[in-house]
Amino acid sequence: MPRVASFVMLLMGCLVVGWMAGCGGTGGGAPVGSSNAGAVLTDALGGRGGPAPDPGKIAFSRWLSGPVSTEVYVMFGDGSFPQRLTHNASEDDNPAFSPNGQKIAFWSDRVENPDVFVMNADGTQQKALTTTASGGGYNPAWSHDASKIVFVRDYAGTSDLYVMNAFGTGVQRLTNNSANDTDPAWSPNGAKIAFCSDRSGPARIYVMSAGGGAATRLTTREGKGPAWSPDGKKIVFWSDTSVKPGLYLMNANGSGLQRLTQGNVTDQEPAWSPDGSKIAFASNRVGPRNIYIMNANGSGVQRLTKATGEDTNPSWGR
Repeated sequence: MPRVASFVMLLMGCLVVGWMAGCGGTGGGAPVGSSNAGAVLTDALGGRGGPAPDPGKIAFSRWLSGPVSTEVYVMFGDGSFPQRLTHNASEDDNPAFSPNGQKIAFWSDRVENPDVFVMNADGTQQKALTTTASGGGYNPAWSHDASKIVFVRDYAGTSDLYVMNAFGTGVQRLTNNSANDTDPAWSPNGAKIAFCSDRSGPARIYVMSAGGGAATRLTTREGKGPAWSPDGKKIVFWSDTSVKPGLYLMNANGSGLQRLTQGNVTDQEPAWSPDGSKIAFASNRVGPRNIYIMNANGSGVQRLTKATGEDTNPSWGR
């Protein structure tokens, strides 16, 4: 009997030690309140182990009323914790995360006409990179190494693409024609820029060398807002035609076109997640435009915001 009792005591002691280890005792488990505690709990329930994937952050434009303005907001990639970054009775629009997620470029007419601004990802240190006197600018997009910004400038009734250093110096004109060239997007390897142009009729998607020069048309149907996949193999864009509007995906050379979203609603302004698995976009499928996400193949559409105004122009950063 004493041996049996000793064995029972030993067994109970092992169970207690094991429980303490799993709950943050002196064993190898994660302490309660640590960043890995949720993963341990999930493991204990037989679910997926390891930390949850980082959803990154999504910057977007929110239209507000009373007084009317458009401001830049940011939230986590799952739609949680939205925060307002700009506070002006003016237009602060088209946010664009830098590749490393540390900066956000946007345009604002807080001075007079639209100018390109840049700020830290938390909204601090907002600084104008262009001036109205120099021609202004809007629709900024970063180069792959965050050293340059391509943007749109209006002059003599048309819109052209320009590029500058990330500090606002060294402005160079990339396109020069009587058409409107807008919505630039830099390829992940830095070699090319995709953009929207009406140089051959309705707006379509084109691509050219990052240094300018001859452009190649990629689409025959109307298209706007091209966005490169993180691996540079695909381009997603949106079309607001009366026939089959929505988001479209194609290979980077224009082949393999496929429609990602269905219905007669306006799905617009697509942006890839940093890992290329999802696409954020704005849509009016349920009243005013809000931010949605979906898988890269068009499945699993999920609404992230429920604004009383409108949420548009998402940019997905790290």
